Amino acid sequence: MPERIRQFYEIGMSDNKSTPEQWKIQGIKLFRKKYYDQAIKCFTYSGDFPLVRRCKAHQKAEQADSIQSEANSLMWKIRNFTYLPKHTKKQYQREAKGLRQKAKIQFVEAGELFAECQLYSHAGSCFYTANN
Repeated sequence: MPERIRQFYEIGMSDNKSTPEQWKIQGIKLFRKKYYDQAIKCFTYSGDFPLVRRCKAHQKAEQADSIQSEANSLMWKIRNFTYLPKHTKKQYQREAKGLRQKAKIQFVEAGELFAECQLYSHAGSCFYTANN
């Protein structure tokens, strides 16, 4: 975690007598900055478990997107680096296939979490991406 965010997290919530509402506010701030692990901790301390699930859904979707991007990068290398040996291209294809499969699983899991949170447009987007 970047130093600035760590300090923000520690200074903002250093008081042992922080109220659940303060934890929730801190969690929302971290969630907006996409620091999902820290936001999940804050929401857990606040007792707001629907926000914990929502945060986990966004985190899972972001991880799936990252994996998908990695697979796309490998496929781009195969298409554009004509000098690559055949065995290297085959290896990249296998890796990309495995990454796409892993991303698909993650997108489905994220979609299920979004559906539990009643965020159906996000859920639909994840399920659609998983099937393409």
